[in-house]
Amino acid sequence: MKTNVHSIAFLATMTASIYAGPLPLPIPDLVTKEWHSSPSDSPGSQFFGVIQWDMVPMIKVGLTERELQAICPLVNPFKNASVLLYSVSPVGISYEIELLIEGGRVSDISYKVCQKQAIPLSLHGGWVVRPDSAMIAYSPKQGEGYESFDKALKALADNGRIQKLDAIAGTSLLPDETLQKEIFADLERNAPDELKEARESAGNMHNPKMQKLWKHFEKALLATPTITKLNASLATYGLTISRAGVEKFELRTTLTDANRRFHGVLWLYVGELE
Repeated sequence: MKTNVHSIAFLATMTASIYAGPLPLPIPDLVTKEWHSSPSDSPGSQFFGVIQWDMVPMIKVGLTERELQAICPLVNPFKNASVLLYSVSPVGISYEIELLIEGGRVSDISYKVCQKQAIPLSLHGGWVVRPDSAMIAYSPKQGEGYESFDKALKALADNGRIQKLDAIAGTSLLPDETLQKEIFADLERNAPDELKEARESAGNMHNPKMQKLWKHFEKALLATPTITKLNASLATYGLTISRAGVEKFELRTTLTDANRRFHGVLWLYVGELE
């Protein structure tokens, strides 16, 4: 039997909207499926990954492992039949989000309100290394992964996979306050008209003004001090961030932040240093 908890989520959304304006991205219908299995009481088996509430609408049926790791870098590879995530709404409602995995993709999604305070599993860190896929992902949490990008690169090099590094998952890096300020400062200097038009638009990924801004955004991003520092570390191994890609590129507010910021699934593509 399916239990619909959409009414709870709707109330949470409406309450939050009073303070943060209209919901930029629609929250999905939060239905608990009959196959949903909660974790055991052991803290070590509680959750595979924690995501911010603003990213919940980005979890959709059809996502591949790589796409899901871009949203939640600490998700384990698809070695199990399901993946369990955890998120907290702006009004403090805790949710388990279980993803059913079939054929290497997310085939179904179930949402369940937690009846007790959940204990996230080691989701604290900086730079998380996945040697099996030669990928590095940034996480804003402390205590998980390597505290510096240099150490993450060394770990990948020690594993003999550094030259296979082709991308850095930076979805959790894009919301960083410092990086956002660096990007906006560059755009205000070098593309003020395009930035102004984008700010005056709806700011969604299909808006022509956002598409027009993209090439300037990418150039500004790659020129930021943040990315420059990453490139300085990569140069040791003859590598560099050659380009960026952002899926669902938007300029919008969130439930918890009334300021318009850049959002999207960010990939920093790595190539050989020329």
